[in-house]
Amino acid sequence: VQALNENGEVLWDIPFTMSSPYILRARDYMAVADRLGTGVLLIQNGAVITELTMENQILLHCVNEAGNTAIVIDDGDSHSVNLYSPSGELLMQRHTYADTDGIPVAVALNEDGSRMATAYIYYTGSTLQSIVTIFDLTENGSTLVDRIVGSISFENSVVSDLKFSGDECFFAASDRVGTLSAGSACEVLWQQQLSYQMESLVLQDSYFAVRYGEGLAGTVAPVTNNIVIYDYSGEVLYETSVEDATYLDAWGDTVIYGSGRLFYGISEKGSPKWQMDSGEDYIRLVAFSSGDTVAALRNGQIDYYDVAVNSVEVTDG
Repeated sequence: VQALNENGEVLWDIPFTMSSPYILRARDYMAVADRLGTGVLLIQNGAVITELTMENQILLHCVNEAGNTAIVIDDGDSHSVNLYSPSGELLMQRHTYADTDGIPVAVALNEDGSRMATAYIYYTGSTLQSIVTIFDLTENGSTLVDRIVGSISFENSVVSDLKFSGDECFFAASDRVGTLSAGSACEVLWQQQLSYQMESLVLQDSYFAVRYGEGLAGTVAPVTNNIVIYDYSGEVLYETSVEDATYLDAWGDTVIYGSGRLFYGISEKGSPKWQMDSGEDYIRLVAFSSGDTVAALRNGQIDYYDVAVNSVEVTDG
């Protein structure tokens, strides 16, 4: 794993051996987990500070801004969620069973590590439900059964994504999005039923963006605006219609969407930043925080672009 600056220069380089590495970053920390393997690296500012080896296969993981890492492990007929400090100390472990608790599909930590959320899918053979649970990881949580603040069940819905925003936890499901309280109680603060499939979902600190596709069952009219940016209270910050939209991502305050080889960079409220007719089939674009440079990935090669409003020129890279 390498970190590169806007000129393509390597800032740091860490070698490792994994079969299925998956990288997540939160501010100064980066957690690299071998999903379907057993190894985890916690990196802080370009240096490995903790190496962990699980006893069984890793399914999911997350890392927060304080360097806490939650790892979901497949123990065969059961699962466990292990929570570690930045130094690798095991802070919490919770075992669940597929036939009584369901299968874990998402885990999230808030910024200071005082709250954790998990999402499980539970199928009885006739009904399907998602169960989202909020945990109190503070001293006060030790007085609660399994540190559970509360749980919310969603019938015939699959919750796939969780993200904390302050003291609230955002969730995204197959048929809805919304926010749960995560303080002294767990309850739905707001939720919105979806009429269209989410082809892409991007979660940032203060907003989330969705690329909508085909209508869900019962939806007749085609989607009016297929690129929509929301804040975590559900308010629409910006929406637009893009013909044959194929791409959506976000980095900091820059949202990138595109169709084919034509890409647009905008602010979270829709102000235009740049337009790029790349001429290449890029699979990922990264907007640097300076706003002057975009890195574009194609076939194992990274190209660096200088970007300005409504124009772009390629630099050596």
